[in-house]
Amino acid sequence: MTMKTSCIVAFLFVVLVGGTWLLLRPADESSLAPVATESLAAQGIVPSAADGTYRLVPGASQMRWQGRRPLIQGYFDNGTIAIASGQAVVADDALLSGSVVVDMTTINASTTGRGDGEDRLTQHLKSADWFDVEQYPESRFVINEAPIQDDGTVLLIGMLTIQDRTHPLRFPVTVAQQADTLVIVATDIPIDRTQWDIRYGSGSFFDNLGEQLIDDIFTLSFTAVFELDSAAAAASLKLQ
Repeated sequence: MTMKTSCIVAFLFVVLVGGTWLLLRPADESSLAPVATESLAAQGIVPSAADGTYRLVPGASQMRWQGRRPLIQGYFDNGTIAIASGQAVVADDALLSGSVVVDMTTINASTTGRGDGEDRLTQHLKSADWFDVEQYPESRFVINEAPIQDDGTVLLIGMLTIQDRTHPLRFPVTVAQQADTLVIVATDIPIDRTQWDIRYGSGSFFDNLGEQLIDDIFTLSFTAVFELDSAAAAASLKLQ
């Protein structure tokens, strides 16, 4: 591990501990606490960003999903998906634009509500019943706007593409920076899968499902870690 990578991992650890992010919480909890701006400030990490173009660091970034069967009390499935790439553009101390690409072929079930069958659920999620990862190996979120809210969080407004469908999506995030590393954290983003025509086990399309009913809403939580792109910054200086 290089010194640079070690610094990123150390910074990510501070952010996760300072904010009690979801990776430190039990996987079967239905509510995951967001990073608190106050706790970041206490660590000397400011919720702002230096101008420039930032590139995603895949190995330091993490995404988790959660789904549930609403007619079975306490039944939650949990897992992970790899964030493959992304960029964020900061101008005038504010997030201007960006995008994130998710590698759907890596979707994985880490726990299930029944307590077993993780491999079977993983394969099912990859099938045409769900995300059809063979035909659609990537999903993408493109940021169109990122206004700062009164509470210090940033509202990401953009378009989410899953399979061959694209729909608008907005959700709050916490943005923090230390040196040339930018971290964007989001918790419990609700996604209505039926908007992307993912219908398996949905009560919106099928009757009499009983306990096989699967909620139309699943949630995503992520920490996306970015590094300042020094090459892009140098090129920008040459043009000025």
